[in-house]
Amino acid sequence: MSLMGKPPAPPPFSELCQAWDMPSRSWIDYFLRPNELSSLLRETRENQDTIAALTLQYVEQTIALEKDLASLRKRTLALTEPSERMEMETDVQYLQYKKSLTWLCTMACFAAIDWAFEKILDEKRQNAHLVRYLIEKTNECIIASKKEHLVNFSQLLYARFCLHINKKMRIPPPAGKPQTNNPNAQEDRGIIVAMSHRKAIAEIREFCKDAATELEKMVLEAKTRRVEVPTIDTFLGPFLQYRDNYLSVALIGKDLTLDGVPMPDFEIVHQQIPENELLNVLRYELACYYFQLLKFDDARKYFGDLTSHLPKELEKISICFINREELNGYLIAVGLPQLAYVAQKADLKVEEMTFTEDNSLSRRFWITREHTETQTREQSRIQILKVENLARDTIDGLPVYPSTAFRDFQPPQITRYLQAITRLWPRLRNVSLHRSLLYYISMSVPRFTESAEKNRFTLTELRNMVTMSSQLPNRSPPSASIISGLLASESLYWNLVTSFDVNSLKNILHQLLQLDSRINLPILYKYPEMLADKVLSHQNPQKFHALLLGKLEQLARLQNIPKWREFLNGVVQQIPILAHQDCVFKEAIIVQTRALNRQLQYAHCAIEQTAIREQVILVKKIIKHNEKRSSEFMVECVAFLLNVDEGDSVLNDIPQTAAADAPYLMLAKLLAAWIQVLTKPHATKVDFTNSFAHFIDMNGIFLSASGKENEAMRRRLEKERGDLLAFIKLLTEQEQLSLLISHLCHLYNRHLFTTNRPTLALEFQYKELWNNNLEMLNAHEDFIDSSLLAALTTGLRLNPMNAFWLRSLADYRYTKGETDEALVLYMETLCACTDNQMMQPFPEVLLNDLMWYRMRVCLTSIGMHTLAALIAQLITLADYRLEQYQVAAENISTQHVLDAFDSLTYLCFDHQLTEALTDAFEKMEMQNRTDAFIQSASHPALNVSNSLEVFTSEKSRRTSSLLRCLAALSFSIHH
Repeated sequence: MSLMGKPPAPPPFSELCQAWDMPSRSWIDYFLRPNELSSLLRETRENQDTIAALTLQYVEQTIALEKDLASLRKRTLALTEPSERMEMETDVQYLQYKKSLTWLCTMACFAAIDWAFEKILDEKRQNAHLVRYLIEKTNECIIASKKEHLVNFSQLLYARFCLHINKKMRIPPPAGKPQTNNPNAQEDRGIIVAMSHRKAIAEIREFCKDAATELEKMVLEAKTRRVEVPTIDTFLGPFLQYRDNYLSVALIGKDLTLDGVPMPDFEIVHQQIPENELLNVLRYELACYYFQLLKFDDARKYFGDLTSHLPKELEKISICFINREELNGYLIAVGLPQLAYVAQKADLKVEEMTFTEDNSLSRRFWITREHTETQTREQSRIQILKVENLARDTIDGLPVYPSTAFRDFQPPQITRYLQAITRLWPRLRNVSLHRSLLYYISMSVPRFTESAEKNRFTLTELRNMVTMSSQLPNRSPPSASIISGLLASESLYWNLVTSFDVNSLKNILHQLLQLDSRINLPILYKYPEMLADKVLSHQNPQKFHALLLGKLEQLARLQNIPKWREFLNGVVQQIPILAHQDCVFKEAIIVQTRALNRQLQYAHCAIEQTAIREQVILVKKIIKHNEKRSSEFMVECVAFLLNVDEGDSVLNDIPQTAAADAPYLMLAKLLAAWIQVLTKPHATKVDFTNSFAHFIDMNGIFLSASGKENEAMRRRLEKERGDLLAFIKLLTEQEQLSLLISHLCHLYNRHLFTTNRPTLALEFQYKELWNNNLEMLNAHEDFIDSSLLAALTTGLRLNPMNAFWLRSLADYRYTKGETDEALVLYMETLCACTDNQMMQPFPEVLLNDLMWYRMRVCLTSIGMHTLAALIAQLITLADYRLEQYQVAAENISTQHVLDAFDSLTYLCFDHQLTEALTDAFEKMEMQNRTDAFIQSASHPALNVSNSLEVFTSEKSRRTSSLLRCLAALSFSIHH
């Protein structure tokens, strides 16, 4: 017996169906289950797409059976033995029976979708030849019935199909392309299908003139010419009747015989097309045909007759799909009035404030979810969502493109847009921009001004809108009583957390201790370090004193300085040991200094100069009398002096001997001396030279431990590194950060040189300051990485457009193998150095050959081999550029290309690159790509006989397009 017992029984299939969707059924499933096929075809309205797909499947099966039948008949004729020939004729009869049954299913599905070949014809799937086969075989089948009224319908169906192909597929489809490399010249099905599709379209369009003549004849004979449409039962009935005989032969064997061939039952009562509906269909098809031929007078005549007899609901025309928007477009083009807009039941009944007043992301994406309900009764609600979202985007300053945004709008939608704009106008900030936008919309959107005037929105009204208040409504903050009410609670624990009143905390803690004397503060409770050393150092500290110190630290972390000062006074009164202590004075300075340092890191924080001057005086005093040079307190103070341009105090008040024991102080003196050199031209450079020499000697902090240090020395080294990192993250002066980043990049390059990776060296500013001694043994790589990243991150937070910092960070990501991130940073460097069009010339200090090479490597690593080849054109050294062309061509011929090659050929301007890539494509037998590159290189502006000015202009234009394409890819603009 197994220790685990019996394995659990598998879930029943019904439960699996609830967890996963049922697999989609194909033609064979319905062929073997006639009752399900009958149910599917009866419920036509809910299963239009399924039946349309099923029709194509049955067409493909019919064609395949027809080919098999022809092959089998050919083999039968070649046989001479009577017994073998009789057996083969039985197989022919069986296959003919199967083909007839499959064709009955095809016709039944076609009839179920009201003979709408538009639902089956798909230019992307290139199935015009399949639909042509379906229409022609349908025509042959109906003509064979010799029923005049049905023959009229088959002629109408074929004529409409020819004119539809002429209207929708006038532009020849592209030639088929090989789906994979095909060195053995094997038959490619994709190319065969594309050729069949092109051939079918070309042959069908030859019959357009005859089809139009037939339709005109039907218009004249509409009153006497009766047209009847076969129903589903005409084909489904015979299939249900003869299918069992076919399956019996298939299952039992050849002992049974098949009597005859299943044929449609055309004796069943058919559906007659009303005269008015027939005329409307004929007029619409002929009007569209004459419009394509530019015979606008004839088109206007038929469109006029159509609109005068058209029903209000176009859906009542069952044998022709007429799109209301498309018809309105034709009417505008020929100068006829449009159809009146018929509002749906739910139209314009949604609350106005529902959508545009909602700031959540769900409102933005609601319209995306609602798009799945297109072609349903919720269509009008979707239009309302689109209008409200467009109005909100206009007010929020997001890009609005009138040519596409207003394309499907009817007068009610334009009216609602104007109402929403008026309602939301007080929120507007940039008035002039939106005034220009509204004027532009009124000029570029058809019927915008007309609809506005009908709804009493004139241009004068639009002008008056921009004079309305552009400020947001004044909303006063909640009063102190409201906040107190929110914070009030009967729970003592809640009041203990939210209260910052000394007396209240004392009463709350007293009540809690009465309930349970074992109550203790959490182990991770934070206290001010200097005050806690004085108060909590004896054996039995009071819980109340510990609670007050923790609440004081909480206010310090929140940087609520006024409240912190008030609470500190109460703490000193409750804890007598803190009275007249220097630690309270130092704690006040460190808290205020830390708060000011955090505010200086963000440009939007406005700080009063009076507060800065008062704090500088206090910090200078505390630095002179402080003995712990490596404490967190001193890190904050020294960084504050540098951030407020008080470098003289750092140079004069901190002795050199004290700075030698703390690397961050040595760095501070170096940065202060550097600022003096930059800002004071006549100042002596002695301080900078001395600081520079001492700082270079201090680089031991960036070396790994030799193993001979004791525990105390290792702890001191870790403490120094922690202080230095904290100091770097507090700096806000950009010139100081530039010098620091330059030195850290130099150290990183020395480490790369020592580890035999000199080709990965970083580009940085102020290279001339550092010596050429590149060896750096035992470098602490993790600490160098941490320091460099901290400096670059801090600098780019202050100035995201500093090109030197962006280039250094991009090179650093490149050395770490993060090519996708490096590519984005290289493009940001490019954007910081050029204008919005990215036109040459480029600054060679940053945008050099090494950067273009690394961008090519980054693009290659993510599969964008075509773009990698194109970016190599920007390399200036000819031999090096040609070498990169060969590498890129080799990658294209051996690896999978993920970029959009067909749309990038126009970006090539170097004939050497064209030669390299065309050679690669010819070896792969990709003639279409070879032709595309040759055509791009044949542009007249790239002719070698032109002047240098013409060639340079074309090269600059293509370079700009290439870089903007790369920017769109790197920044995911179109995703």
